[in-house]
Amino acid sequence: MINIIYLDEAKEMWNSSPLSWERLSFEIDKVLDDDACIVAELDTYIPYYWMDFSRGKKALIGTTTGFALGWVVSASLGVKIARPDRQIVCLVGDGSMLFGQLESLWSFSRYDVPAIIVVFNNRSYDGPRNRMFTLSEHPQEERKDMACFLGDPDVNSVGIAESFGIKGEVVSSPDQVKPAMKRAIKATKEGRPYLIDAILAQRGPGAGTNWHPEISIAAGRKRTV
Repeated sequence: MINIIYLDEAKEMWNSSPLSWERLSFEIDKVLDDDACIVAELDTYIPYYWMDFSRGKKALIGTTTGFALGWVVSASLGVKIARPDRQIVCLVGDGSMLFGQLESLWSFSRYDVPAIIVVFNNRSYDGPRNRMFTLSEHPQEERKDMACFLGDPDVNSVGIAESFGIKGEVVSSPDQVKPAMKRAIKATKEGRPYLIDAILAQRGPGAGTNWHPEISIAAGRKRTV
């Protein structure tokens, strides 16, 4: 059965948009094959409480150790080669996706890798921001996220996937997840990869502040060259 230990905590944002981590994971789990293989690089264990990894059910490869990012998309390709008759789903954070993984989509497209890639996109490195806010000695109102906001520029993962010939879509509310996953499953059955960019709420200390230094190399020029 799905682990619902954190049900009370999840209720507050269950129907929210952007999506909660719990609801997205729960909706994904509902439409996958019982023996799907999940390959994950996420800086939280929350999704795994909402997916069925009991004996004889889904398999989990990952998650990240926190010491390095940028391995899961290519690893998912390798898992599909090793297990061509298993449904393969890659769960990757938006920050992890920026660690040299976008070019892996070229291989997915060139070699017809029928796997589903779900980007858990909260436009932030939640883990590092949470640690900075928690460990800072400054008063709460003076704490700032110096480097963890990823929404400026806002990366268009679906557009990047489409540039490699891979179909995809953005989801940001609970009612959009199941239809998107069904389209992704249809694409993989036809032999093609599919990317879903899931817009999530930020979590923990400093969530939603999104302050970042206004740094412009162009503004520091003495000559407009």
